[in-house]
Amino acid sequence: MAMQALLERFSVRKSETEKAAFRDALMEEMESMGYEPRIEESGILKAKNLVVGDPDKAVIVFCARYDTPARRFVPSVLFPANPVLDFLMQILNMILLLVPSLVLYVLLWQILGHTAVLLFFLVYLALLMLDAVGFPNRSNRNQSSGLQVLLRMLESWNGQVPEKAAVVLLDRGEVFHLGARGFAKAHPEVQFTKLVLDVSSVGLGNHLLLSPRKGAAKCTGYRTLMRYLEHVEGCDFRALHAPGLLGVGDDRPFFCGMQLMACEKGPLGLWIRHLHTPKDTEADEQQIHAIARALCALAHCLSGGKAGSEDA
Repeated sequence: MAMQALLERFSVRKSETEKAAFRDALMEEMESMGYEPRIEESGILKAKNLVVGDPDKAVIVFCARYDTPARRFVPSVLFPANPVLDFLMQILNMILLLVPSLVLYVLLWQILGHTAVLLFFLVYLALLMLDAVGFPNRSNRNQSSGLQVLLRMLESWNGQVPEKAAVVLLDRGEVFHLGARGFAKAHPEVQFTKLVLDVSSVGLGNHLLLSPRKGAAKCTGYRTLMRYLEHVEGCDFRALHAPGLLGVGDDRPFFCGMQLMACEKGPLGLWIRHLHTPKDTEADEQQIHAIARALCALAHCLSGGKAGSEDA
């Protein structure tokens, strides 16, 4: 459980200093277990992805963000199974951010004239940037649950990644998925031909949803993945066969990418609440453990460790 303890010790991983301290401690722990982790840098902003195993030889690459999110002015509410409602919520968030800019514009119009228009746009853009990448959110239990799943998997493998699997902890997920984009560019075979499972917020709600992109169903291991996810203890699993419904994930740069999330049943359908807010303080440890156990078994199956793979 030493890796899990690092999440408590480094609960905020947003600044470069915070992320570097977490990476150093995590890599030291990995090396003590027998792993050979490495850092891959990419892009202008030098996203630093932590890679364990050989992605180019893997059948499936498991990934999750290790940096923690910003605290947003407007709470994020996602409706992954309802693309129309989800889109409307994103539009509503943008409209709500317009309010302070409009108020400032009305107050200053008589004084500044047309200059107030420029000020309106500058203030709105500044609010959008602050909302996306601004102040650190110190409550991120559910948003860190995907990372927790991957660390549990590494602990259970005890220094030996299954031959047909790899793990990538992604940097700069909040900034246009730069870590994922950089990793995809550095590994074109993974980008176009390998299953890439982005384990996102899976700690709250027993409705487990998978959104596969258009190439995933044709990849080796896809049907086996479906079978293992269907048997995650305590979860009701659904695959949303419409690409991009879970459009906030780091699966986006990958032709065979998939995003895994857990949802609660709400008044308007399946939803994910409290992301990017101080209320993100809960995660179901048993569910995280069950998902990690299923994905570990999947990796061993695809690597020939168990019988029963349909397409590995």
